Amino acid sequence: MSVLAKFRCVIRDPLVHFLLAGGVVFALLSAMQPTAERPRQIVVNDETLVLFLQYRNKSFQSDKARASLAAMSAEERQTLADEFVREEVLFREAQRLGLAESDYMIRLRLVQKMEFALQDFAEAETVIDDAELQSFYLANKARYAEPGRLTFTHVFISAERWGEEALARAEALRQRLNEQGVTAREAGGFGDRFPYHRYYVERSDDYLAGHFGRAFVEQLWQLPMTEKEGSHWSMPLRSEFGYHLVLLSKREMPRQPGFAELRERLLADYRRQRARENQQRAISSLIDRYQRIEG
Repeated sequence: MSVLAKFRCVIRDPLVHFLLAGGVVFALLSAMQPTAERPRQIVVNDETLVLFLQYRNKSFQSDKARASLAAMSAEERQTLADEFVREEVLFREAQRLGLAESDYMIRLRLVQKMEFALQDFAEAETVIDDAELQSFYLANKARYAEPGRLTFTHVFISAERWGEEALARAEALRQRLNEQGVTAREAGGFGDRFPYHRYYVERSDDYLAGHFGRAFVEQLWQLPMTEKEGSHWSMPLRSEFGYHLVLLSKREMPRQPGFAELRERLLADYRRQRARENQQRAISSLIDRYQRIEG
């Protein structure tokens, strides 16, 4: 590889971009700090006030801040300048007294801000093509699989309340419900109070297992769909709490969405993953610039 080609590869490296940008920011911040030659100077001009406005409003849009500054009256601008000078003086005096060095919360905030800066840069530098996205999808298909979902109503007969009679009561109640053609909406007037819900809408196996137990959910998937006429309440199904008469109204089978359907979601997830990787590489590069001495 020629020297020119190597130079082009280095220039295209996102980490190099970050380090160059970081150097510029460091130089600007250093220029703003007090020095032996100008220990008491505070520059108040359009640039410092625009930056001050952005930080104060937590909105980093320089054009908007510049327009806001231009629209201020002389009195408003003077008030803003006074506030900036007051804040800058107190900040410098706190630095001079070493208050930041002894405050761990300030240390954490600075670390957090550096992480955010690296993250923003990493996200901006992340470019993804379809081939990469396809590979990411194939490697993470299980992550995007949609579980099956069930919608049903149940009438509960408590084993704790009825003991050995619970099953017989459940069977008798099932016959009554079917004979009377009781609907899901009318089911609230029958059975015992269940610890959770009576009506479940499009719930996954994991959710239902948390309420009824895994064995009960497996029984649910074996039930036929509700009939429009005639008997439709199920035979008593056993759960961890007792017996249930179930009216199953909807069953959605598990499915695996395709790449096209998931493309936007995949793009967002992969971009976040790549950004985290780029951020970690940038942090590792910064760490490598320091000498570590074990005590």
